[in-house]
Amino acid sequence: MPLALIGLAAATTVYGAIQSNKSARNAAKVDTATAEYNARYDEALSKQLDLDTQKNIETERKENAIYLSKQEASYASAGVLSNTGSALDAQLTNVGIMQQRIQQEQVDLGQKQQQYASSATVGRLEGAARASSDRAMGNIALINGAGKLASLGYNAYSSGVFAGAGSKTVSGFSDPYSAD
Repeated sequence: MPLALIGLAAATTVYGAIQSNKSARNAAKVDTATAEYNARYDEALSKQLDLDTQKNIETERKENAIYLSKQEASYASAGVLSNTGSALDAQLTNVGIMQQRIQQEQVDLGQKQQQYASSATVGRLEGAARASSDRAMGNIALINGAGKLASLGYNAYSSGVFAGAGSKTVSGFSDPYSAD
């Protein structure tokens, strides 16, 4: 193999290994950025869900108050006192059911927010793992490139490409102890 071809092969091997490493590092940055974006999106969904739920609860409480007021007016128009006996029992039952619904909305909100928080955490961890894997692949590309260079050098040395390059050589290397 001529010396020029060996040089070209070495240069392309080095260039390829460096570019593979750069690509792997860029992929790691993309993985991290994507995971962070997705995590922030999940967190934003959680915050929006909280705002929506609080607004829904506020609206539900207003509607419940209107319903109970109408119920009380209905009892009054029928000549029944709404603050005693079975009328009061009916209103208390309705208030209990209404409050139970509101509490269930809050429980559901907490569960959904926990899902979003877990999804954000898992997404960040997954992105970090992918980024680490990409960086490792870049390092492996550099190691493979160094191995190819070593193999190329050994093959060139073994084939005697370097023979005759110096005045007195032993397999292509100058003898530092010669009398020249």
